[in-house]
Amino acid sequence: MNLSSGTGVLQGRYELTERVFRRRLSDENGSGGAENWLALGEYGQEYLLKIWPHSKDDPDVSDMNRALWDAELRTLYRACSSPGAERSLMVLREAGVDNEIGLLVMALEAPGYSCLAVELAENRSSHYWLTNENTESRRDLWNGLKGLADGLNLLHEQQVLHTGVSAESVFLDPTQGADSLRLGGFEWSVRVGSGSARPLSAHWGTPPETMGGPHQVFGPDGDWFGFGILAARCLLPIEHLNNNSPTVQARYKHILNKIEKSKDLLTDLERDFLLRLVAESPLDRMTRYEDIAARIEDIVSRLGRSPAPNEWDDRYVLMIDPKNTQVTESAMAAGLRKELSLGPTEMFNPRDARHATALTRFVQQDLNSQGARLYAVRNQHFFMLLGDKLQLRIGQYRDRYVGAGEAEATWKHARVLGVGELRGASDDAVSAFPPGSITVLNILENLRRTEPTLLQNASSWERRLPRVDRAAKQRAELEKFCAFVRVTNQIELLFRDAELFAYRIVDRTVTDSGKEEITIEELERPREVLSFLQVDGGLVEFLQRERENSSKTDAGLVVLTGLSLDSLSSPPAELSSTWNITQVDVAHRQAKLTRQDVAAQMTEVPDHGILRSHGMEGQIRLIKRRKEAIDRLPSHTYLLRSLANPGEVFMDTGDVEPPVALDPAKLDQSKRGVIQDILRVRPIYALQGPPGTGKTTMVAWLLRQILDEDPVAQILITAQAHGAVDVLWSKVKEEAFRGVREERQPLAVRLGRKSTEGASEQEGSVDEVVGKTLDSAVRHLLAEPDRSAVQNQWLAACRDMQAELAAPEPGALLPDFRQLVKRGANLTFCTTSAGELEGLSSELSFDWSIVEESGKVHGFDLALPLQAGHRWLLIGDQKQLPPYRDKDYLDAVNHLDRVVDALDSLPDGGARLLDREFVRMWREWDEAERDDFIVYSREWLKVFKTIFDNCSYAQGGRGENDPVLTGKTEQGAAMAGMLAVQHRMHSDIGTLISEAYYDGELTNSDRTKPSSGRLGNLAHPFVAPDGIAGKAIVWIDTPWSAAGEEAGEWGAPTGGKQVPRYINPAEAHALFRFIEKLKVDPTAAGREPLKLTVLSPYSQQVGYLERNLSSCRLPSGVRFAERARRGGGQPRSGAFTVDSFQGDQSDIIAVSLVRNNQAPGHLRGQGMGFLQDAPRLNVLLSRAERLLVLVGSWDFFRKQTELIELDEQDKELWHWKKVLTTLEAWEADGRVLRLPADLSEYREPTVREVLSNRHRSAQ
Repeated sequence: MNLSSGTGVLQGRYELTERVFRRRLSDENGSGGAENWLALGEYGQEYLLKIWPHSKDDPDVSDMNRALWDAELRTLYRACSSPGAERSLMVLREAGVDNEIGLLVMALEAPGYSCLAVELAENRSSHYWLTNENTESRRDLWNGLKGLADGLNLLHEQQVLHTGVSAESVFLDPTQGADSLRLGGFEWSVRVGSGSARPLSAHWGTPPETMGGPHQVFGPDGDWFGFGILAARCLLPIEHLNNNSPTVQARYKHILNKIEKSKDLLTDLERDFLLRLVAESPLDRMTRYEDIAARIEDIVSRLGRSPAPNEWDDRYVLMIDPKNTQVTESAMAAGLRKELSLGPTEMFNPRDARHATALTRFVQQDLNSQGARLYAVRNQHFFMLLGDKLQLRIGQYRDRYVGAGEAEATWKHARVLGVGELRGASDDAVSAFPPGSITVLNILENLRRTEPTLLQNASSWERRLPRVDRAAKQRAELEKFCAFVRVTNQIELLFRDAELFAYRIVDRTVTDSGKEEITIEELERPREVLSFLQVDGGLVEFLQRERENSSKTDAGLVVLTGLSLDSLSSPPAELSSTWNITQVDVAHRQAKLTRQDVAAQMTEVPDHGILRSHGMEGQIRLIKRRKEAIDRLPSHTYLLRSLANPGEVFMDTGDVEPPVALDPAKLDQSKRGVIQDILRVRPIYALQGPPGTGKTTMVAWLLRQILDEDPVAQILITAQAHGAVDVLWSKVKEEAFRGVREERQPLAVRLGRKSTEGASEQEGSVDEVVGKTLDSAVRHLLAEPDRSAVQNQWLAACRDMQAELAAPEPGALLPDFRQLVKRGANLTFCTTSAGELEGLSSELSFDWSIVEESGKVHGFDLALPLQAGHRWLLIGDQKQLPPYRDKDYLDAVNHLDRVVDALDSLPDGGARLLDREFVRMWREWDEAERDDFIVYSREWLKVFKTIFDNCSYAQGGRGENDPVLTGKTEQGAAMAGMLAVQHRMHSDIGTLISEAYYDGELTNSDRTKPSSGRLGNLAHPFVAPDGIAGKAIVWIDTPWSAAGEEAGEWGAPTGGKQVPRYINPAEAHALFRFIEKLKVDPTAAGREPLKLTVLSPYSQQVGYLERNLSSCRLPSGVRFAERARRGGGQPRSGAFTVDSFQGDQSDIIAVSLVRNNQAPGHLRGQGMGFLQDAPRLNVLLSRAERLLVLVGSWDFFRKQTELIELDEQDKELWHWKKVLTTLEAWEADGRVLRLPADLSEYREPTVREVLSNRHRSAQ
């Protein structure tokens, strides 16, 4: 490589300044010919660059270097992205390929880039913490060594062996001292399980038993031996042994001898510790991090015990040169002229002894009268020393009476360099000196003769040097993000608290069948609930929703307790009872509960008490799990930076051929581009997946690429809902690894899926995978004709575990094997809130963490799955459904004062989950800080959108109005992208979605278009009602009506119908009549029945539809779609809420829009409720594959949007305007069918009939 100072690399982001010739461990070619350079980044920050040649002219060498670079990059990235890595390791700032010059580059970051080995050999005397002058200096050194030990432990936790622990691999900033020690030199590091492509090199820290033998053995123990030798080199003057020892074994013997004879230099505790670390016998060595860390802490503690005070404590010497005109002029202006009684024309004379003495005395008095203050200055090697009037620049001092080159400048004494101003100094990096502690001496005098005792005994300035906290601003931003995550999780406590209802029993009976039955009504609760958190409809509508919630395994169950148990803590079993919700009377605000009477086993229910859902205990456990994960979040600074400011950590490792060819027949260009971007970009990628674009297909093929490149990689795949996880599981199994031999298949487990009693194990559950693994092992072992003794032992163990698996209780072997399977899985699938994930992530970290449905998660949902990984892929769509109760969270954030007060007043500290630290912090903030935090939190509530935007703008290459990137660009890889081709919906539906919600960026694949002869299955086969043939969108138009009248909605405040909000019986009738009139083209007979799903934005309408589905006569060739219920049981069919159906699809989607009222004209849009929300309507309209049927009043929706123009895209209802305008134009062109609703036989039901229908359904 022909590199020189001033060369710009990686598109000029780094400018080379100086080549670093670091002392190598041994092999000059160990890094594949890499060079180390100091370089300046775009903002003047210094970095260490490691550069390999990568020339197209020499492909063999380039391929070898690329392999070495990739291997080191994977290892280094895994270590450096771990929590706390920046405090102990030299971390990876960026990695990339410079094709213009032909280089592979890694940019490494640390406090400084001086090699410890060089400082030990050449500059030891310059560092008081390496001179071993006193216990204080050694205490600082041991603290620095403790940081290196922490770094080694971090590596070992990530299954990484350093294998080169030595002073040659440690870097520092000489001006910052031992605190700046960082472990680098990762060129020899290996990940356990991946193997090492190269023999290991012998160095100072190589254990003697591995030297010279035919086999190399390495492991964590070898790293700790190297740490012991490193500590000995820092504490004892033994660097000369490297040149004076004929062999490495001889050098090791000399080191042991030096340690044993160091009684005058070290305490017995220090010496014994070193001997334990580097003992000759490996069995005698200390190799557990916990023991090593505890011993260092003990040493630091004992060295830190204050010795008897002496007169030289806090005595510091400052040298001043009377010939320094800057200093003398400043002193004269500050009062020295008056002290010397000089006239206006007389000048200071540095050769005049009286003048020089007066100068030192004046400066000394100025610094000592109130006590001087010493400030660090950012990006400078000098400090500012401030007295009463003087502001002095000071630096290190070198004894002028020692020959040139024989003494280095040190902080043993300080020297005045000049004067300055405090600009650029750090207010949070200041050190105060006691009055009278600084002695100022004339540098021109022979001080060795006049002040020998003072020079010998004065304290070193190094102990008082303040350190600039370069990361303070960044840390403040990350702390703000952590505070946001903390408070939103705390708000969840208030949501749950609002679901504690006071009740009273108005009737109590016991039936002949032995059931106890009570009728309850809501009482006013003693503790007030914040108005914006109150449950809509109060107790009765809460019970109705609980009864109808099919996604919960304990739906319809509630727990009753006495009034005294009005808290979120789980009530004792003896003071609570569980009841079934059997009837809800909304009109009379009462509900009926039953339980089977089992006499003595039943807790008597009080007449007045507190009601909560049966699932609340699990919800509180989830909040607790999240809180524990959030409490760990501040240590994950790399993750926090990746989320809050991904541009700081962006790495583009260059374009490479995918390990597995990406088949264009299975993956469109958009998917192929995104996959290649994800593989080359670190550490985070945000992917927007609009409807029908095949997110799960893309993920499945991405996993294939990752595991083919790195077979030992471990990947966590999560989503908020079980259904999304199941879809991903199936896609990976059925598509990405189809045809791959069994022994090459990745080990995959599905956490959190429990089989129902009597059923077989769920596919992918840990026990199912354990069973298959044992069956395969037994089968292969039995096929071996000549089994070894070990194989026979393993066969016997496998058979024992097979028997344990079938037994009611596990035996001795199975629990450990279960854990081994979970910890060893390549692919782990679970929900973001899975309880098992918390335990697993404490034992294991994943190479990748992939979060599906990220658009629906809150920040606190990401805390656990993202902490478990090192690279992060978030997949979602900010233009579909937002996170759960997002508007309630927004209300809470806007009223944080009241929220904090409510949290602080929760009984029992909110089940002991109250974050008192956040409460304290909020109360300490001033009004401006609180307002700033509220604005910040508002932006982050839609967490995926914010992360996506951050990633999109990270490289500065995309403006706010620029199109979303959909794959590789000429400028390189992106950190965010969008899948831009939809394959699921008929092209008319796809175009409508694209134009109304994706700015026309979503395109239709050929298979969705009517002209496609290959796949005409996206055209529906219906020929009736008249005009439906060939049309993918139908609108069933109901009359515009006042609420509660004719086709109007029920449940509106002014509608006069006492039912839960909202129901529209007329729309249900019109929809059923339309369905009954559907007729399939006879020529299409024999094909698989089409799936029909009915959707509505309102759960009450869904319940009404579902209860009346039996009255709808389906035409031949059509069936209702089904979805499995969580926890087993009969699958649900027919009708679903939009929220529960996101991520799913059906051949035919019929949408009951429900809202139909005559709200005042000045309230246009408000009569639509949350149908105003663009994301919700986007999901409603985009679930259909072949036929989309909309049921509602065309005139009502037109009226809501009549004042909006098509060029007003910032208006909330613009998307409705676009949809209606497009459908109207298409109707004129014959592409959309609008039919009047068939209400000829419709008889409006009475409220009693609706409620009676509901009650019969419940029973």
